[in-house]
Amino acid sequence: MGFLRAVMELWVDRVMRCVSTVSFRVLINGAPSGEFTPTRGIREGDPLSPYLFVLCAEALFGLLTRAVERGSLHGVKVASTAPLVSHLFFADDSIIFSKANPEEVSTIRGVLKVYEEASGQMVNFDKTTVSFSKGVSGARRSELANLMGVKEVDVHDKYLGLPTVIGRSKRVLTKGIREKLWKRLQGWKGVFFFI
Repeated sequence: MGFLRAVMELWVDRVMRCVSTVSFRVLINGAPSGEFTPTRGIREGDPLSPYLFVLCAEALFGLLTRAVERGSLHGVKVASTAPLVSHLFFADDSIIFSKANPEEVSTIRGVLKVYEEASGQMVNFDKTTVSFSKGVSGARRSELANLMGVKEVDVHDKYLGLPTVIGRSKRVLTKGIREKLWKRLQGWKGVFFFI
């Protein structure tokens, strides 16, 4: 255990040096500016950024999971035998599922507040939207969207290029993909493929 702790402490020390010792110069009219230090750590395109982002997202994951374990946040089930899903993360997007009531909205706001205070990362509520299942009344929708401080949308049309709501027919899902692929192939008319 002592060896592992020493290696991890060395690794943490090196990562923190990378984050805290960053400085930049920019070209202004072709001449380099003076050196300046950013206040938010390493730049977004830094190869270390995705790994550090995942570690931070893991903290948000833990806060949401704890809320579910306490019973103050409930997710959804896609089938009666399926596991409960309370949140999904992809890159810097998050989807949080809950019951449509003020208590759960308050729980989500509380989790985000704790995360923001601890990490310094803030949710942009201008870019955040909420959608509701069919059984939620218009008055309840407005109340919860206002409580959350976000805009309501009927349906999130697409996520990662795919429709978010799929009916019984899976043809809807594949139709758009087939059309995009066909358009691409039309641009390759004079090209032959050899296998």
